[in-house]
Amino acid sequence: MHRWDVLGLAAGVGVAVFDLATFALAGVDLSVLTAQPLGGAVLFGFVAGYALLGLAGSRLWRARRRAKRDAERIAAQLAELEQSRARVLSSEKLAALGRLAAGIAHEVRNPLGVIRASASMVQESLPEGTDDHRACELITGEIDRLDGLIGALLAFAKPARMTLARTALEPVVARAATLAAEARPIAVERALEPGISVFADPDLVTQVLFGLVVNAAEAGATRARVEGARRGDAIELCVADDGPGVAPGDEARVFEPFFTTRDAGTGLGLSMAARIVEAHGGAIEVRAGAGLGPEGRGACFSIALPVGGPAFAAEAA
Repeated sequence: MHRWDVLGLAAGVGVAVFDLATFALAGVDLSVLTAQPLGGAVLFGFVAGYALLGLAGSRLWRARRRAKRDAERIAAQLAELEQSRARVLSSEKLAALGRLAAGIAHEVRNPLGVIRASASMVQESLPEGTDDHRACELITGEIDRLDGLIGALLAFAKPARMTLARTALEPVVARAATLAAEARPIAVERALEPGISVFADPDLVTQVLFGLVVNAAEAGATRARVEGARRGDAIELCVADDGPGVAPGDEARVFEPFFTTRDAGTGLGLSMAARIVEAHGGAIEVRAGAGLGPEGRGACFSIALPVGGPAFAAEAA
């Protein structure tokens, strides 16, 4: 018998004894009942009824607990199934994008190269400042832009190849800040908890931080700050800026492929960042109202990376 069943029986017997004691204190002479031939059986039935009621209550309570646990387990399994379905759909989309990018690279890059070379040759034979010279310059510039887009597509379609190692974050953040400041006119501040590290690919983490700071500069920010601290079993990195920020309603869409609010953007930078973070077993999100501008204006991207690295790496270790 389960211990809760024993407790239920004991509670039922206790309630029956309490009721009998209450009857006695109220002046009811129970000896008259026991003097009758079936009086003892009646008292036993009274106590046994309460005991069975306690047993039934105990089993009902246990059944409700089991039902609650089952419901929670089913809800967790459904959520995991939905996440798995989303990952499968994302993988299928990436595979289709990879095939598309490979086809574009094969069918378009070679003709574009020929067109660019021809335009450059014509441009060299034309006097500078003429309309024809400027037209050739425009052609080569647009071809370079298209070639960059094809390269971004190919890079995005490739699975992230990671070289995982115990990585101190101070040099990684310093490298990303230096590269970003050299690429764009933006001041980058650093505020990291001393000695924090994570099991990750240092080059890919640098790429993510560099991309976020450069995005901030391209959006009009003049100042960015990278903060980092340990939160339980994860490292939280926040990249905040004083730019215009993310428009309300676009917080989730900014990580979708090809979503961009800039005319010259490809819409793949944040998608690539999200892929890299998720490949490390982490998560990235937009934190509203946490920018560096007045009253929290500006963008703030929060990245959580597990200290032990991705789950598959932890299991292999």
